[in-house]
Amino acid sequence: MRKIALIGIILPFLVVSCTKEDGELFDNSATSPAYSNSILEEVWSTQLEFLPGESDYLRGSLVVEDLLLLSTYRSLVAFSLQSGEQLWTFEKPFEFVLGIEKDATIIGDQIYFIDKSNCRSGILVLDKNTGQLKDNVILHELPGVEGFCLVAYRAGNKVYFTTEKANVAPGDIHNRSFFINRYDLQSENVHQLYHNDLTFSNSIKLMPVMNEDQQRLYLHYTTSDSGKYFVHLVEVLLSGDEAELVFSEQMEEQSNSRINWEPFAVKDQHLIANFDRGNSYSIKGYDLSNEGEVIWKQPRLPGGLFSGSTTSYIPHMHMGELYLRSDNNFEKREYQTGATIYSEYLFGYRKRSIGFLPDQPIGFATQSGNAEKLALFDLQTGNFLVVLDLEKIGVDADYFINSASTYDNGKKLVVSTSEGRVVSFDLPF
Repeated sequence: MRKIALIGIILPFLVVSCTKEDGELFDNSATSPAYSNSILEEVWSTQLEFLPGESDYLRGSLVVEDLLLLSTYRSLVAFSLQSGEQLWTFEKPFEFVLGIEKDATIIGDQIYFIDKSNCRSGILVLDKNTGQLKDNVILHELPGVEGFCLVAYRAGNKVYFTTEKANVAPGDIHNRSFFINRYDLQSENVHQLYHNDLTFSNSIKLMPVMNEDQQRLYLHYTTSDSGKYFVHLVEVLLSGDEAELVFSEQMEEQSNSRINWEPFAVKDQHLIANFDRGNSYSIKGYDLSNEGEVIWKQPRLPGGLFSGSTTSYIPHMHMGELYLRSDNNFEKREYQTGATIYSEYLFGYRKRSIGFLPDQPIGFATQSGNAEKLALFDLQTGNFLVVLDLEKIGVDADYFINSASTYDNGKKLVVSTSEGRVVSFDLPF
């Protein structure tokens, strides 16, 4: 954030050179954002060239240093973030499937590309300048690794990944072994950090979560005993080889779901756990420094569409603050107490489309329906900054915005649509 203005009753808000008059409060409605589309000035735009015969659908995008990487069903395509020029296209092997949870890093002149939620595909190593394939590291085939890869998380030049194997019969989901491993991208050394020889099949793959201090990683696994199910959390210190069990809890008995945890978040020694619709609580806060004591919880009350009580939350830590995403609302909470700071009604904006611009107190959300839009909003207040219509960037309303990210130290925004349209804007706030 480069400028701060005091608006109304000393409410912090991101401002631009054309600020509103002193004392005028910003409208809190997505239909009346603070600024019009015209405040976003286009830097460059381009259209992805899909491979012949390929479905014209973009699966995702990723900003890595000075490159924008676009993923389709059959290819990875690199663009220059400075000019929008398409630099190279890599046609993926058919066995390499890319999902939503993507990550990449550049070491020297090589790009290491991994799908965190589908790490059986391995790590693609490409030449940064040409896109030529240099290697495809299959993590569960590395020496000393047992079982098959479940999920992975890159921290710096190291990849932490979980594996699972059947102890007796492949179909016995109650008798599995679970492992946490670490792979060094530079030295290519692999090390086993943790294992449990009697676990329940981790068919629900929760992504590992990094603590806000960027020094501790949390990975989960499950166990079963006499019809009861338990979730366990392992803390891995990134500075060494230490990994220890820091949390265990019995799950509620349900007919529709054995293990009902969904995405979770950790800050300091506070764990924020999300539960699916079958659980009596939608979200809980735990104190990991006190044996996982429950310090706050929110019951799942019966209610209708607009109550927010019949759905689960997705917790996310961004710049030290806790945000919750549900089907209808976007909320900012106190992570120590669960107290609501604000709740913004986001009807028409998809829960899993809500994201955060890196290193900035700005959120974004894409809207589904006939009028496809991208909204940017101030995370400090929940107020909408600007709502971008697809027509603004010359795209028919049949397509939706696939992803958004910032580059150039947060000064520019790059937006991609499902049909491969890419536009870069100057961010004035």
